[in-house]
Amino acid sequence: MVTAAAVFGGDFIREIIPFSNIYLRAFISFVVVTLFLYIVIFLIDRIVKRFLRKTKTTLDDELFAAAERPIYILAFLLGLGIGVNILWINLGTLEIINKILITLMIFALFFPAYRITNLLINVWFSKYTNKIRITVDKTLLPVINRVIKILYFVIFAIFILK
Repeated sequence: MVTAAAVFGGDFIREIIPFSNIYLRAFISFVVVTLFLYIVIFLIDRIVKRFLRKTKTTLDDELFAAAERPIYILAFLLGLGIGVNILWINLGTLEIINKILITLMIFALFFPAYRITNLLINVWFSKYTNKIRITVDKTLLPVINRVIKILYFVIFAIFILK
């Protein structure tokens, strides 16, 4: 099982940043980690978008757009988790805060996963029904999307309740 200390690394950061004021140390850690992650994500984003412009379809652009914002949210939450874990607060309170942050991170991963799956099913459905020349009722696609949404919600709930 992954612990919050392993994810956020509070002890390691406490040793690196030499300030005696823990609130200042926590804030600086949050800002530095978040900015570093934003810069790395921004650079990777620019490189990937350059490659995506060269493709013939727009599917890859839409898939990348579905995952772009959640990646920034994850970076923010990771920086926030590192900043919070540097504070010397009650272990019970810290554990609750860490569980909330990990829950938000899981949510930030499941939402784009649902969007990407939904997008792929829509593309697959329209492409292959036209290719095989099957006449399928147009109400089937929303039903499939709802079933997938329910499945993702159940999986999300299972991850959260673990």
